[in-house]
Amino acid sequence: MAIKRAITDLNLLFVLFFIFTIPFKTQLNSAVIIALVPINIYLILFNRPKFIWDNKRILLFSTIPLYCLLVFSLLISSNAELGFKYVVRISSFLIIPIAYLNLKFHQNLIGKLLFTFICSIIISIIIIYTYVFYDMSVTYRNISFLNSWWYSSYKLLSPLKIHTTYFGMYLLMSIGILIKYFLENKLNRFVFYVMVSVIYFVLIMNTSRMPILIGGLLLIYLGFMIFKIYKKDFIIFFIVFTGIVYYSLQSSYLSDRFSALFNQEYSMKDTEITDIGSVQSRVAVLESAFSVIKRSPLYGYGVGSDQKALNIQYEKNEYYWALNKSQNAHNQFLQTFLQIGIIGLSSFLVLLFNVLRKSFMIKLLPMCIFTLIIVFSSLSESILGLQKGIVFFATFANVFIIRDISEQ
Repeated sequence: MAIKRAITDLNLLFVLFFIFTIPFKTQLNSAVIIALVPINIYLILFNRPKFIWDNKRILLFSTIPLYCLLVFSLLISSNAELGFKYVVRISSFLIIPIAYLNLKFHQNLIGKLLFTFICSIIISIIIIYTYVFYDMSVTYRNISFLNSWWYSSYKLLSPLKIHTTYFGMYLLMSIGILIKYFLENKLNRFVFYVMVSVIYFVLIMNTSRMPILIGGLLLIYLGFMIFKIYKKDFIIFFIVFTGIVYYSLQSSYLSDRFSALFNQEYSMKDTEITDIGSVQSRVAVLESAFSVIKRSPLYGYGVGSDQKALNIQYEKNEYYWALNKSQNAHNQFLQTFLQIGIIGLSSFLVLLFNVLRKSFMIKLLPMCIFTLIIVFSSLSESILGLQKGIVFFATFANVFIIRDISEQ
């Protein structure tokens, strides 16, 4: 029993470290996943394989069914080697829910998970701005260089080596967790206002459009809750809110970022196009994806073959700007449809619906916000295409398992 307890504690340590490493190098995430494999095999054998079978109903609504569909799709893939690499990369969909299941002896695990994530975001922000001030001291730039689309999009997050969309998702999740602590009186109000202001400042500088729009919705919700519960604090919120809006309106890079959605007009067959930042070009990619889906709606093309099918359609449409960069569908729903058909898309949607349903049942605000983040971000990005999106989704999409186990 002592050995089992020690191994379970080690499992908890690695799970929390996995969550802590989400904003950092993907090699750290991969190393932790590898370490979790033997630990959880031991715990499964100790608890008997029947332990997994007894909890099959819980696991059925985890990321495991989606992972299994991706694995089975290798059978129809014309590029099984590439597909296998992706299946290995997304293995946290299999390992994390089992690791959560094996942590049934630990109390308040959800609280530890959320707190660990907040700590990782705070440290990542400190790293970012340490780098910014170091860059200022070396290059002798003044603070105005932050008001640069290029710097914010490509240089600001270079210490973390992470795309702006994914870091924007992390920032939104951290705001949701802080709001939870704030409403439960677990966080000093002054500290809360300072932390939220800093995170919103970083979110705006991050320049990723969808997270900024979702952040605006969260800000409105927060204002409503403050007015309802802490009327005297509403003036503080109003000042912070006004400052955020003013800064956003004064930032030329931010206005350029949003105006680029609608002000870029060019032929989709123009070979000089270098990005797909406008609505026009995104629609062209989505139309190509729909054309490909129509030819194999039930099973898709198999993981690893979806991009090949898209590239063939790009060439047919003469969208060489998309073909040369092998642009994905830029929509996770369509990307899943391409990979594993309507069956896989249904599994993905059921998973999201169940997370949302559970979050309302246990009144866990961060999980409602997580669902909002995933749904809206999936409309403009294939968020499960990179490790940064995979580990984020695997971590929070399976949180309800912890609650279900604790109720048994």
